[in-house]
Amino acid sequence: MPQIPSILLVGASIRWAAQSAASHCRVVGMDLFGDQDTIAACKRFRIISDAERSNAQKLAHAIAQFASTEHATTLRVGGMQHESTIQPEEAASLALAFGFRFPETLTSDDFLKTYGNRQPTNAPWLIKKVNSTGGLGIEVYRHCVNDMLPTNVYLQRRISGRPYGLVALATGNEVKLLGLTRSMHVRFGARPFVYAGSRTLSTNQTRRLLTTQEINAMQKLAEAVAHRRSLRGLFNLDFIQDRQNQWWLLEVNERPSASCEVIEREARATGRLGSNESLMTMHINSVLETDSFDQTSLFRSKFDNESTSAKSVHVKRIVYSRHDGRVHLSKLNPDWRTDLTAAVLSKQTTRIQTADRPAEGTPVQRGQPIATVLIDSTEERKTVALRLKHSVAEVQSCVITSPMDFEPKNFDL
Repeated sequence: MPQIPSILLVGASIRWAAQSAASHCRVVGMDLFGDQDTIAACKRFRIISDAERSNAQKLAHAIAQFASTEHATTLRVGGMQHESTIQPEEAASLALAFGFRFPETLTSDDFLKTYGNRQPTNAPWLIKKVNSTGGLGIEVYRHCVNDMLPTNVYLQRRISGRPYGLVALATGNEVKLLGLTRSMHVRFGARPFVYAGSRTLSTNQTRRLLTTQEINAMQKLAEAVAHRRSLRGLFNLDFIQDRQNQWWLLEVNERPSASCEVIEREARATGRLGSNESLMTMHINSVLETDSFDQTSLFRSKFDNESTSAKSVHVKRIVYSRHDGRVHLSKLNPDWRTDLTAAVLSKQTTRIQTADRPAEGTPVQRGQPIATVLIDSTEERKTVALRLKHSVAEVQSCVITSPMDFEPKNFDL
């Protein structure tokens, strides 16, 4: 009998990944937060210390040491600073090769050489920290005379539009596009693009957004990324569609993204994935090179499969705290489910669940995640958006302390 592999999951999506893969692997985990359901999903769990979080070398050593102790293969899931990502020059080259745009991007040295002490007037710019994730290292550039830019940043021209995430799976035989999701962000002070979740799109919405030519270009781009970077398993391409309906590639994430969870929930609801199948298992099999074409062909692309078009919307929303305090999720409506299963819903049904739940009384600082809201619904989009807004406010009210003047933006679906 083959031995069950041991997997060390590192990053922000451990709970989903571990729950998806637990029936096929022995799962251990490392993350910045020790949420109750995350710890429960792992055979062993270790919190990453502040010292490791702030030092790439210490973090790499800690991961390698824990993996060795557990005899586990390391897989990164979800955003984590210091991880290796494709650099802007390479991403720009790939984007342009397949007909997509890429924002003008300069190192801090090149930016100063080009503009010096003059304020650029042709468009707003963003400052992006190298290897930051989840929008945590992105700030709006505000010119001040004699200001010095840090050396570990680059500047990128800001593109206005709607953000999307494309999930793809690379196996030994092919690269398959699994779905396009609408990304959601919130603002914290100077950081305008902190990732706050994703929602699925119906087949009709996807077809209104993308022409057949654009879908084919995304397929070829994903194949080129996987080939050039020798990728196997799940990865993600971030796009923006601007007001002229032009598509811009923003970033390539060489790992499973947080949006994989809603893609998986929709796939189970539409029958594209069976109840015993999961994206994380496919990812692990691909990385360990035990995948097969028959396995991945079960997941047919939503772009060209009208027979399994989604009749429901699936939302994942990370809820951030508006102020310092302690979390008491026991205040939530007891009807909110916590089993996290995704099932086929009847007409006009909405199910709200919470995940990534901290223990009662856990301290939280302003801007830190409290928990995750998961919504599966067959109701209209406006109704779902209203339910989401109320759900986020209810979770935020579970942080007990004096309120401060802060209101998250962008609840739109």
